[in-house]
Amino acid sequence: MAEGALTLTRDGLILFSNERFASILGMPRDRVIGSFVHDFVAAEDASLLPALLASRVRTQAEVRLKTGSAVQAPALLSASTLLLEATECVCLVVTELSDRETVRLVLDHIPQRVFWKDREGRYLGCNKAFTSDVGVATPQDIVGKTVYDVSQGTAVADVHAAYDRQVLESGQAEIGYEAPMVFANGTQRFLRVSKVPLPGVIGVLGTYEDITERKRAEEKLQRYSVELAGTNEELRRFTNIVSHDLRAPLVNLKGFSTELRQSIETLRQSEEALLANLPEPERAMVAQELQETMPEALGFIETAVNRMDHLTAALLRLARAGRRELHMEALDAGALLQETLHTLGHQIRSRNIAVTAGPLPLIISDRSAIEQIFGNLLDNAIKYLDPRRPGWIEVSAEEQADATVFHVRDNGRGIAEDDMDKVFAPFRRAGPEDVPGEGMGLAFVRALLHRLGGKIECQSQPGVGTTFSFTLPRVS
Repeated sequence: MAEGALTLTRDGLILFSNERFASILGMPRDRVIGSFVHDFVAAEDASLLPALLASRVRTQAEVRLKTGSAVQAPALLSASTLLLEATECVCLVVTELSDRETVRLVLDHIPQRVFWKDREGRYLGCNKAFTSDVGVATPQDIVGKTVYDVSQGTAVADVHAAYDRQVLESGQAEIGYEAPMVFANGTQRFLRVSKVPLPGVIGVLGTYEDITERKRAEEKLQRYSVELAGTNEELRRFTNIVSHDLRAPLVNLKGFSTELRQSIETLRQSEEALLANLPEPERAMVAQELQETMPEALGFIETAVNRMDHLTAALLRLARAGRRELHMEALDAGALLQETLHTLGHQIRSRNIAVTAGPLPLIISDRSAIEQIFGNLLDNAIKYLDPRRPGWIEVSAEEQADATVFHVRDNGRGIAEDDMDKVFAPFRRAGPEDVPGEGMGLAFVRALLHRLGGKIECQSQPGVGTTFSFTLPRVS
């Protein structure tokens, strides 16, 4: 026989082998007889054997055989029942697969859909994965059909047919075009397709992967991005309106407070003449109102107005930071840091603070944003140093694969764990409010870094110090 032939028991014990099967394995026939067929089948295909050996009707399976040269030989096993001296056995015919059959076997075992067509767009064949999409039982059932037969509607079919013609006319591959597809069963998918001309330009070989879930995720992300942009714009408009509407009455309050203080001063200058005819108890009461109660109340009003004015100004700066156009350029971070330290020189010298800075890299970013980030972080560190011990501030940087991370460390009073959620929140301040400010500096820094595609983190321990680390993406 040209094929290998075996006689086996139902559990796979080889009772007989012809020379052809032994030669396929590359070993003597007497070593084959008495062995189990499982010993000669690749481990990943061994699961096919039990059904093959148990069946009482003609059954086939494609497997890879282990050979003496350690090369796996693809083969087709055809099993049928045999009565041998009244004992039911299995007759196994082993057919080596040709190169063409080997290719088909490989194609049928890969998850990608593969198909090939002639010049008129008629399918010549496909692998098993493709048959499950287009709804045919076997690859032979696709032969002669076109993309119009396996899809619903001509619009999507026209797209894929046009790419077939483009590949045939140009003789060039079309790799990774993305297009929708509605299969004949009504399933709507999105495909990433690659097509190449077959040798001799006799047709087209194509493959595709289903990217429907990826496309849905991209569309959802795009929708969220649009919604977020709209929300941000609405927030900016709201911030501008609030800032404007709040500042207008504040200006009036400031003006009338000034007039009221001037009126009190005028009354105080005429106090003796006004009070001369009043009884002593009433004179003392009016004098207290003019000299103490009214100036004190007016002072509270002016303090509140000034604070409100500072808060609305900070709110407006935060809103503007979100829409200011960024100008990206090559910057020497070390030079920018020195300029910032020079600006803060008086505070640093007056408090005898030791400032050290390691080598800082060149970066590509927005100059104004980086200056404000350094300025706010250093000013924050100076304000919150512990006056009971000599203060120090350290600035350093480290390069990562796709980003640069800057660290601003200090030995200040630190931040309690319960206050960490307030650190970057607008108008909120961690710890006792014994330092002047609106509580907007770190919120402003975070907003700037968000615009630059970066982020900021804080680590702190009360009584030890605080480290702010901000990350800037590397821009090529």
